[in-house]
Amino acid sequence: MQRSLTPREAAVYDALRAHPGRLLSRRDLTRIAGLDDRSERRVDGVLVGLREALGSDAIITVRQRGWRLRGEDD
Repeated sequence: MQRSLTPREAAVYDALRAHPGRLLSRRDLTRIAGLDDRSERRVDGVLVGLREALGSDAIITVRQRGWRLRGEDD
């Protein structure tokens, strides 16, 4: 990890870690990370910050489906 995570970044990271190998949609991440009070699009900005902290290749994007953490098999 290159820097400390913000509380929102940590919540999204924890959501991704809790579901290894599973794609999580924007709606899934918003709900699981407790960001319900924000627009679902807010997750996009949180993911940008999370990639800055973890490294650009730490999170895999599957276009129009969702995100997951890069695993050992990737």
